[in-house]
Amino acid sequence: MFRIIRYAVELPITTAVFWACALLWVGSDAPAGLTLLRLAAVVAAADAAGVVLGWLPWVISLFISLGVFVAVLAHEMELDLIDAVFVGMFAGLAKWLAVLALVWYFFPSLS
Repeated sequence: MFRIIRYAVELPITTAVFWACALLWVGSDAPAGLTLLRLAAVVAAADAAGVVLGWLPWVISLFISLGVFVAVLAHEMELDLIDAVFVGMFAGLAKWLAVLALVWYFFPSLS
C-alpha cells in the first residue's frame, strides 16, 4: 500500500520537474500524453528496482535506483545522459523537499 501512495506522490513531482527542465533547456517534441506515459514508466521502473534491491543497505539501494531512474529516463525520454542526470538530480531534490514538507506539516513537533 505504501508503494502505491508513494508512486501517486512521486509521479506529479517528477512530471513537474521534467516539464520545468523541458521548458528551460531539455526540450520535448512528444505529445503531452505520451510524455506522461513515459514518465510513469520511468518512475515505475525505478521504484521496482528499489523494491528488488530492498535487501541492500538503504544508501546503496538509493543510488542504484537513482541510476536506474537516470538510465531509463535517458532511454525512454530520448535524452542525453548528462541531461538525464540533471533531471534525475532535480527530481530527487524535489522529492526530498516534498518529504521534508510533509513531515513538517504532519509532525510539527519533529521540526
